Amino acid sequence: MISKILRTISIGIAILALPYQAVAQPHEQALLKAAEEAQAAANNEGARLMQEIGALSQVTELENIEVRDGLAWLTDAKEPYSGWVKKTWIIRHKHESSTNDWHTHDKFTDVAKFKGGVPTIYAQLKKDDSLQRLSILAEKDCQRRKTWVADFLMYLNTGSTTIIVMPGKAGHFPDEIRYAFYNNGTVGDVAHYQDGQRHGLLMDWVMHSLVEHSHWTMGKKDGKRVTFHWHTKLKRTEEHWENGKLINMRVWKRNGEQCNETKLVDGTGKVVRYESTRVYHKDGTISYKSTKDMETHYQNGLQHGAEIRYGSDGKQILSVGTWKNGKMHGTSIGYNGPSGAVTAVSSWNNGKKHGSSFYYFRNKLHRVTSWINGEKNGPMIQFEDDGSRMETTYVNDECGEVIHYNVNGSIRRTCINWDWVGYEGPGEN
Repeated sequence: MISKILRTISIGIAILALPYQAVAQPHEQALLKAAEEAQAAANNEGARLMQEIGALSQVTELENIEVRDGLAWLTDAKEPYSGWVKKTWIIRHKHESSTNDWHTHDKFTDVAKFKGGVPTIYAQLKKDDSLQRLSILAEKDCQRRKTWVADFLMYLNTGSTTIIVMPGKAGHFPDEIRYAFYNNGTVGDVAHYQDGQRHGLLMDWVMHSLVEHSHWTMGKKDGKRVTFHWHTKLKRTEEHWENGKLINMRVWKRNGEQCNETKLVDGTGKVVRYESTRVYHKDGTISYKSTKDMETHYQNGLQHGAEIRYGSDGKQILSVGTWKNGKMHGTSIGYNGPSGAVTAVSSWNNGKKHGSSFYYFRNKLHRVTSWINGEKNGPMIQFEDDGSRMETTYVNDECGEVIHYNVNGSIRRTCINWDWVGYEGPGEN
């Protein structure tokens, strides 16, 4: 089954490699057909694997696996482990600087299949034990570095939902095909990775409608990218990328009408994107219309200049920002669409927040945060509805002491390591 998926995907890659100006209707139909077959093959593979896993109660617990000489072994076994392992998690935590109680997330289970002590498949199951995501790993690449299996087991044993993303381990990831599934068991996207970076074909669906078909080279868009309106299945954009730079682009509305506002040639110009917006009628029916979603500018293939995002009516401005050579740079301002009131003001430097960020709620200042080079550094002050305030000290994005002040400046309570100490009653004036 996996080989069938690979064959189907190779057809999609061949279609994607057609010259930029050669995308005609027959080619689009072939692309959609190949994507439909790839989705069906992935759905079947997911169902087959769930049958193979069988009853979770019979699957080996992760705690029974150990690492010897770079491979996974059952304790006291005479040969490397082959079979499935599992680890079930129920995450309970509270958010930083929060006065709320600890809360619990839905159960999930990580499962992995080993062959000769090497992981070949990783999957995550939802609370009802249905498939949520699936990764097919390249066995030979898992053996390139002797500590890879140990790293994999360590992350499997921490409850991480991004099992393959290992900070500090760049260049030692296995090649893989990664799938994500919707609630009904239908695959939502198929992506290829090499050395931990997206590399090769990407296909993305909304239910059974293809919405993106693109090619990547070592983490960067490269070649042709075609997107579709999922309601009408008509083409939305046709783009040509070179090593992460957008060179040419055409945009269509959901009714098939081409957007003449978009004029991007040789990496320079303006791009206007449209979204499908729901329209509710008095008789209870729902229709859709295309409305302007975002206006951006490019220079030499990189986003450069003003960026404007619009509300569902395509007229109300939700945010305004500036870009420089492909990165956010300068001041960005967020707005409440209907009222036009400012909701956020942030300063950016070379793609990272730098300076003070201000957030507003109900036309009042709600929170001020200090940033240095993309990390929280210094005080974060949050103003509460009762007139009190909370001050949190950050150092290099790490949360330190939290102090909750009454209106008169006296300390109501303090928090260190999530343990609140102090008066829990009504605040003092």
